[in-house]
Amino acid sequence: LDFDGSDDLINVGSNTVIDDIFDGGGTITAWINPRSFGENGWGRIVDKSSSTGANDGFAFELDDTDNALLYEYGFSSSNGYWRTPTNSISTDEWQHVAVVYNNSSTSNDPILYINGIAMSIPEEFTPAGTRETDASQTMYLGNYSATSRTFDGIIDDIKVYNYARTSSQIIEDMNGGHPIGGSPIGSQIANWHFDEMYGDTVHDTVNGFDADLGGSGQSCPATGTVPCPDWSNTGRVNGALDFDGTDDTLEVADNDAFSFGDTSTDDPFSISAWVYIDDATYFNIVNKISSTTDTNWEWALYMDVDGNLDFDVYDLNNSNGMYAYKNDAMTPYEGSWVHIVATYDGSGDATGLNLYVNGRLEENIDQGTWGSYTAMHNTTSVVEIGSWQADRGGGYEGYANGKIDELKIYATELTPSEVLVDMNANAAADFGATTDEKDNIVDGAGNPPVAYWDFNENTGTTANDKSGNGLTGTLNDFPADPWVLGPNKFGSLGTALTFDATNDDVSVGTSSVIDLADDMTISAWIYPTGWGEGDYGSILSRYNGGDVDDGYTFYLTDAGGADVSQGICIYNGVDNACSDDSVLALNEWQHVVVSIDTDVATFYVNGRAVGGGAFNLALEGTTTAYIGSTDGNNDTFEGAIDNMKVFDYGLSQAQVAYDYNRGAPIGWWRFDECSGATANDASGNGNNGTITPATGNAVGTCGGTAGDMWADGETGKFNASLAFDGTDDYVNIANNDLWDGLTFSISVWIKRDGAQESFANIISRHHASGPYCAPFCLEFDDTDDDDLRLTVGLTDTTPNVTSTTGNVISDGVWHHVVATHDNVTRAINIYVDGELRANSVRAVTSVFTNDNPLRIGSWDGTTEFFKGNIDDVRLYNYVLSEDQIKNIMNNGSAAYFGPAEGSP
Repeated sequence: LDFDGSDDLINVGSNTVIDDIFDGGGTITAWINPRSFGENGWGRIVDKSSSTGANDGFAFELDDTDNALLYEYGFSSSNGYWRTPTNSISTDEWQHVAVVYNNSSTSNDPILYINGIAMSIPEEFTPAGTRETDASQTMYLGNYSATSRTFDGIIDDIKVYNYARTSSQIIEDMNGGHPIGGSPIGSQIANWHFDEMYGDTVHDTVNGFDADLGGSGQSCPATGTVPCPDWSNTGRVNGALDFDGTDDTLEVADNDAFSFGDTSTDDPFSISAWVYIDDATYFNIVNKISSTTDTNWEWALYMDVDGNLDFDVYDLNNSNGMYAYKNDAMTPYEGSWVHIVATYDGSGDATGLNLYVNGRLEENIDQGTWGSYTAMHNTTSVVEIGSWQADRGGGYEGYANGKIDELKIYATELTPSEVLVDMNANAAADFGATTDEKDNIVDGAGNPPVAYWDFNENTGTTANDKSGNGLTGTLNDFPADPWVLGPNKFGSLGTALTFDATNDDVSVGTSSVIDLADDMTISAWIYPTGWGEGDYGSILSRYNGGDVDDGYTFYLTDAGGADVSQGICIYNGVDNACSDDSVLALNEWQHVVVSIDTDVATFYVNGRAVGGGAFNLALEGTTTAYIGSTDGNNDTFEGAIDNMKVFDYGLSQAQVAYDYNRGAPIGWWRFDECSGATANDASGNGNNGTITPATGNAVGTCGGTAGDMWADGETGKFNASLAFDGTDDYVNIANNDLWDGLTFSISVWIKRDGAQESFANIISRHHASGPYCAPFCLEFDDTDDDDLRLTVGLTDTTPNVTSTTGNVISDGVWHHVVATHDNVTRAINIYVDGELRANSVRAVTSVFTNDNPLRIGSWDGTTEFFKGNIDDVRLYNYVLSEDQIKNIMNNGSAAYFGPAEGSP
């Protein structure tokens, strides 16, 4: 609710349920977004006190004296006041706040949390006397009884508990009930993803505790002997930092949030990270140790001289501390990614220190104490990542040799189940393609791009290269604000850069990284508003302007002639290769790719192959590369360019599809609407189908009249389905160029109502005469065996048929069917319930296509009707791998735990 800062309030009343909630321990939590600190500078969040103050109750409020959070509690002689540090509350942004307090003794202090972090709160006024009951007072939200302390801003999700919530439970409240290890909100006090891929800073996505490459006083990247780790595009999840084992370091400024002791007691905390170990010796992950030798130490997670994993907490210095020590060295993990977690329960006992490796609690560890340990101290030491520098002392000096990714610090002890949540990309278990989905495609993930500009700067005169190779682009001759929103068809890609076809371009230098004389791929999203200067609009060029071997330029054109009309080409100074005509449109976002493999260029638009030809790629390597022009002056692009990538190999069709839309289907009809005559396309391409029941029945609704398509399809494989009567029911999907792709996969769930004596089409694009299918029909034939078959139409008018043998799926239960066709290898495969049931290599003759609609449940809308239920129809423009087929069959996981049919 939005409180006006003047007189708004909510009167909750008084009730034994909410009276004296802090007796023996109580908790209040809330989300707040204040515009200011409230009426008279004291905006109340929750209040249960008299109009003269909190001396007979409590007030949980904001305070503009220090821009802080304030808690007051009434005692008979003197009230207690506790305030968070100066400027700990911000205006115009959401913050989660909480107070935990036990009023049983004046010596007890509350714990005030902001965004899950327990704040340092000295007593501003010490309570005295006995606690006063608030039973006679009314509870107010956003104000108090005198109505002169109105909150100014928005308050949400207030919770009141009559017990003291733990730090873990406070974070669960902040996370909307999600577990500590993973949430749509950050449950950590710090989370460094290492995905920037350029510059001198790793951003903390939770509280802004950003890390400085090389430490303070060092600018990175830099050449020579410098303590700068390198950006790597082969992280566990996207990017990472690569540490050289010699002097590389990453530094985070001191903050109370990283201190978990107050000299007398400790608070729980946890550390998690993915590390790729080149050498386990002295692989230092993260620590908080002062730069002064052997003093002001707090905690450290590292590997020692023998490669053993060690987690230490210190009582001010290295003479007193506790440890958890893994007796087995980490050397077997060298050359691979490993997930490491260290947890501490805050008990002050070494048995509260634990280590996890790849989600497993380590049992072969020593836990102990040296010296005399009471608690950690809150020191001024910085947080160091990847290093334990020589001036820190202790005999453990060393530097990480390998990569670090996804480093998180929690202000709570992770449980074993929460460790798994943290490791498995915020899921309780990794049953599918989370971080490594691209590895499941038929050709594998491939190497990351050698150059990548996402144009998400939205300001300034540089375009940063996110590949980690440092090909920073310089914006030349652009107006003051050339940034626009990029494509968002499959989720936002951020901002894009607009070019005026006059003199705008981006120069990206002469790096040898893109001196590609053999295979390569260029991909980009483009929004052309014209065809460029002189009908040639350069997308990316590294071209000397001379003879052959002088480079390449990738461009769109409407010039015709030796080029194409409304297509894309690549040129090397003498020869060019081009797409088909009319594959591009103006004034819309399109994904364009040229893939050069073994002197053959193949072009793709929106994931679909659109022609190509022979092309010799050779390069002298002396010229500057440009985005948006050929040579800094000519063939300038007109429109917007976004998300440009250069690969040093030729992408396959499956890899192009992954780059385009993460391998999602180009058509997807779930049949979950349960009413109406429209089957919506869930792919995002808008190719909705029209459901046609023809005669004898109706579209109907789920739960409606028996015999209607939705009624008989109420129980699908996943949620609902559509029922087809085998007489005249079908779904019509209008013609679209997407259906012209000659490499494809079809995935569908079917439940047949017995065998049929004639052809029965599941999904097809028909042709009235030979070859009858254009390019495919997935159907049952008219033989006694009732075989499932994929028919691919060929240009010589003959159909190429691949069939299963035997009546395999007419038993009245759900079966998953996938058919794939590779237009390059001519391989055809048919899978039933994840198993390969038929395969062949079709004839050399080219595949036939036309402009007819796509139909589900019939060949052409007049004959060869399917009898039974159809669900979850998907069409892909590449060949699915067997791993992907299993994931689709299991509804997106490697294993399916839902019901056999219907809704979960």
